Parts: sequence; C-alpha cells; structure tokens
Amino acid sequence: MLIPRDLWRELGGFDERYVNGCEDVDFCLRAAAAGRSNAVALGSVIRHHVSTSPGRKERDEANTYRFTLRWRATLTNLGIRRWCRHHFGAHLPEPRDFPDPKLARQAALYLLHLRRTPPPAAYPGMAAAIGVEIERWRAMF
Repeated sequence: MLIPRDLWRELGGFDERYVNGCEDVDFCLRAAAAGRSNAVALGSVIRHHVSTSPGRKERDEANTYRFTLRWRATLTNLGIRRWCRHHFGAHLPEPRDFPDPKLARQAALYLLHLRRTPPPAAYPGMAAAIGVEIERWRAMF
C-alpha cells in the first residue's frame, strides 16, 4: 500500500481493533469516504509467505463482523450489481418463473449498463443478504 504520510496521519492509520485482517480494506474505505481514490496495481507482484503469522486466521470471523457492521451501507451499495446478477441468474433457466418480470427487466438493463440505477428491490435485497451474515455472527459472538 502506497499512501501519502499526511493521509495516513489524517485517517489515523490502521484501526488496531482489527487483528490481522480487514484493517487495510477498512483504511481504503475510510480514504474513499474522505474523497480519496483507491487504485490497484494489477500487474504488481509481491512475494511473501502467505499466512505465516501466528494465529493468522483465528480472528477472521470477528474482523469481518466488525468490518461489516462499520461499512454495512457501503457494502450494500458495492454489492448491488452482484445481487442483480444473482437474482437474474437464479431465474434465467426458466424465465417464465420470474416472480416479478418488471424487476427482471430492470435488473437485466442495469447489468447491461443500459440503466444507470439498479432496481429499487436490489437495495433491500442486498441489505437482507448482509443481515443474514450479521445475525450469524451475532449468534457466534
């Protein structure tokens, strides 16, 4: 991760409540919320021993729970296109079984970038999917 020192200080660095996971993505979302851009160098190569830190995976669920609670609305917005793809794809094998043809049409147009906004049902649908995970974590912790 390459960032200007002043941005690191402005945002307070990594949130230390995350233990070995999610702190980098949390930082990037905080930077985006502050009006900064994030970019990924897809051609870059970093060589290291993956997951060799002691206890690397022990806090994954807790970190993801904390992260999802903090960024729930953002994650809902980021997941809208995937929700539309899933909803449309689930009914595609038998199009006559679409429960709501208008929603199917809106989802298809959105997926094809022929509609700028997702169908209104996509927001509560995505929020409900995230809610299922949050309830699972609540039961876990």
